[in-house]
Amino acid sequence: MTRNAYLLRDLTLLLLVLSLVFLIPFAMLRRGAAREAGSAETNGRGAAANGEGTPEADAGRVLPLGRAVEERLRTAVEQTIFAQMRVLRDTPVNAGMERILARLKPGMEGLPYDVGILVVESNTVNALAFPGGLIVVFTGLVESLQTPEQMAAVLAHELGHVVHRDALHQLVRKMGLTTLLSLAGGPESAVLVKRIVEEALHISFSRSVEARADRFALDLLDSSGIDPASLARALGNLKREPPDDGVQRLLVYLDTHPPIAERIRAAEDFAAGRTPQTEPLAVDWTGLRAWLAER
Repeated sequence: MTRNAYLLRDLTLLLLVLSLVFLIPFAMLRRGAAREAGSAETNGRGAAANGEGTPEADAGRVLPLGRAVEERLRTAVEQTIFAQMRVLRDTPVNAGMERILARLKPGMEGLPYDVGILVVESNTVNALAFPGGLIVVFTGLVESLQTPEQMAAVLAHELGHVVHRDALHQLVRKMGLTTLLSLAGGPESAVLVKRIVEEALHISFSRSVEARADRFALDLLDSSGIDPASLARALGNLKREPPDDGVQRLLVYLDTHPPIAERIRAAEDFAAGRTPQTEPLAVDWTGLRAWLAER
């Protein structure tokens, strides 16, 4: 072998050694950083834990959670609500919610579970979507809206969270995948269930997630024969919601959502120029609200 050949071989070996010396630690650092980032998300640290992750970035995080886990989460939330709050049953309000939901349901084909609505008696002006297709509506919200179409708009927004499993995404970020999967593996402890329910009751979503739910609501209203502008009207009505007869209400719905003016403008832009084929909802909203006021 010539001297040049030996020199080329030695240089090649030197380059390989240097590559290994620098690349292996770099790869280990990258892997460690990725592990820390994942840990930060599941333990509530960083922007993602505050609900600022994009829907696309979260898309694969709940895939291992199947129907059984979501149904157990829903059952745990329902049991807590029934135990701690006054839930209305077989009232004009329940009948009205079911009629509105029946109008919206054809646009939600493909869900692995049935959507259910619990109506809770409270001055709180709010509605919440939970894993497993559960939506909780507080009577303070019902009393604050002027038409059944406005109620349909709010329900359509919450259904957007249901369809995209937003509550489940948020629970995974806050509590970790392993904690939620433990619900499907056997009898869970009362402490674990209590913690999960508390987190579920205080879920808030990022601006991007809320905007996606609004867009879903607008499309669903349009396809259901309900004027999409109803969402803008509902939000505008809640924005100027005054205390009713001296009763101070807790207006939560707008506090946990992105800037209201931004959402109203987006809904108005969507509805502008459209001539929707609308059909009035067969709900006596005036009578329903009067029933609530006379309780």
